[in-house]
Amino acid sequence: MKLRPPFASVPIVAGICGAVGFVLTLFDPGDDLDLVKLLAVTVLCGGIPGLITLACIAIPFARVDERGFWQFLNNQGMRLVRPIGHGERFVVDSRRLFVLRADGEYERIKLYRWNVSRRTWARLEAAYPLVSEQEKAAVD
Repeated sequence: MKLRPPFASVPIVAGICGAVGFVLTLFDPGDDLDLVKLLAVTVLCGGIPGLITLACIAIPFARVDERGFWQFLNNQGMRLVRPIGHGERFVVDSRRLFVLRADGEYERIKLYRWNVSRRTWARLEAAYPLVSEQEKAAVD
């Protein structure tokens, strides 16, 4: 399963950069900006980083599959960061992805709920539940 950043990051990045651009144009004493030029600078300062963020959403930053946790590392491509060994499995808590080891201990993975979209997190929770079907059957 490929993991991408949430779409909500686009308006957040665009809004922050637009606000910074707006504030910077107010403190520039050399230019005489009217309202149209001020809004155009604000839209450019927010729009360009927003478009870059939108393009970055198309590229997955990590992947979870039966072999383990893959992550995109700078200048190295997608690398297997945490392989899944015998008797280990992924489990998803409400806020984080873990590896349940064969001895029953949980190992943290660098993947938080806020890193991915809601739909992707729901798919992760469905694919890797905290309590497996075998454990549910053993309890019943």
